[in-house]
Amino acid sequence: MSGITWELLDRYLSHECGDAERELVERWLSQGRTRPLISESLSEATAAISPSRPEASRRSRRRFAWLIATPAELPRVIPFRLLKLAALAAAVGGVGILGWQGLIRRAREAPLGAGVRVAATPAGQRATFRLIDGTRVVLGVASTLRSPSRFGRSEPREVELTGEAYFEVAPGEGRPFVVRAADVVARDIGTSFLVRAYPEEPHARVVVREGAVAIRPKHAPDTASGGLVASGQVGQLDASGVLVVEEADTTADFSWLSGRLTIDHLPLRDALPQLSRWYDLDFRLADSRLGDTPLSAILGPRLTPDVLDLLARSLGMRQVRNGRTITFYPGTRTH
Repeated sequence: MSGITWELLDRYLSHECGDAERELVERWLSQGRTRPLISESLSEATAAISPSRPEASRRSRRRFAWLIATPAELPRVIPFRLLKLAALAAAVGGVGILGWQGLIRRAREAPLGAGVRVAATPAGQRATFRLIDGTRVVLGVASTLRSPSRFGRSEPREVELTGEAYFEVAPGEGRPFVVRAADVVARDIGTSFLVRAYPEEPHARVVVREGAVAIRPKHAPDTASGGLVASGQVGQLDASGVLVVEEADTTADFSWLSGRLTIDHLPLRDALPQLSRWYDLDFRLADSRLGDTPLSAILGPRLTPDVLDLLARSLGMRQVRNGRTITFYPGTRTH
């Protein structure tokens, strides 16, 4: 593999590579040798979870500790590495994503020992699926949702989120639906709302579209009722752990569900992580002082050179793209 390892590919797909490692992977990808490697690995991984080989299946469950449920295959689950490989195959060309989904579908269900299912999306991609209780989930870019393989008959239906997700909660016969995310626990019965809790953001945000959601700090006892966030409102905890409820800009908050990223007067330094997740690119500032510049924009799913130039000019800046890295510089470009 000329220095290419699975660990290196995982780091590349997670944007954790250094410049030298990234150049090594991209040079390898450009050589067009990935199809046999990926096909062989898919075959090995699929065979490893065959029910006719129980010992290999047990090894596979230990090896593939992270599982992901694809939108079309829930409640079926497949090894997380297989989804990464499929995305990689589609990215380098020559293999249609539907073809790889066909291979993936032949992988049998391999539940985690703890009965936990993990759905995850890379940067630039979203997923829509249903949980085992019928709750519809739209998982945002670069997000992870952990849920049990089955909900108890008497306990709350509880999931854990990192990133962003929209929930249309199925009726639960009195069983609340609970989302744990960052510093909050959001609890509701039969409503629709979104939760946003990316690691670099100090507090989780809960925006309610229909119904109402009770929010409490994650360290509060389970018996605590929490404050109420109603339809059209957004709630989040302040630095002291007190719930702050305000009217929400629901058009902006929910625009990502229809493929648009809305940024409203946000300092550029805070907007760059959103742009990086949305477009699966690395956005940087040549001068940290540029980070104070406010950005307001409504952006689609594709970032063309013209759109990128327009975005930079709207900030009074210019941009330079080098591979997957986009750097904003002071001043507009001159022609």
